[in-house]
Amino acid sequence: SYKAPVEDVQFLLNDVFQLVSDAILQRGGTLDKFIGDSVMAYFGAPIASADHAVQAVNTAVDIMRAIRNRNRSLEPGDQAAELGIGIHTGPVVVGNIGSDRRTDFTAIGDAVNVAARLEKLAKPGEILVTEAVQRRVRGAQRLRFEGERQLSGRVETVHVYSVEVPETGPASAAAGRPA
Repeated sequence: SYKAPVEDVQFLLNDVFQLVSDAILQRGGTLDKFIGDSVMAYFGAPIASADHAVQAVNTAVDIMRAIRNRNRSLEPGDQAAELGIGIHTGPVVVGNIGSDRRTDFTAIGDAVNVAARLEKLAKPGEILVTEAVQRRVRGAQRLRFEGERQLSGRVETVHVYSVEVPETGPASAAAGRPA
């Protein structure tokens, strides 16, 4: 297995986190935190947004395109970036969570857990969404049903869809027929 020097990993993470952060903020999302090599973000809070699921999926498409472009422009020997994205929509609690020594303004709840588990299922270059997201974005994005998945810590299975990432065009274009 490949073991990159710590400095190379740090450079790669900073480079990717910059691309991801820019895409989230450009689409009106809230950049919540970095967790190891993951990024947590949410849409529709603290200011409610009826199209938060569409914003999130369009952002994910933007991110995948930015990563593709980054990887295409690498010099020989540079490390390519690969990432998977998981998106779910549902009720969350947003506010200060922590102790008297440290608090974070963050989102917590089952919807956050489902999204995190989907992210772990996603293969490199894949955006996975739940049926709840699919219902809100069909027509705005092209989606493919991937089947039912059992997520860790959940009794019921979850219907999972993947989002097509077209090479070009606006992230909000359906690129064909709706799912």
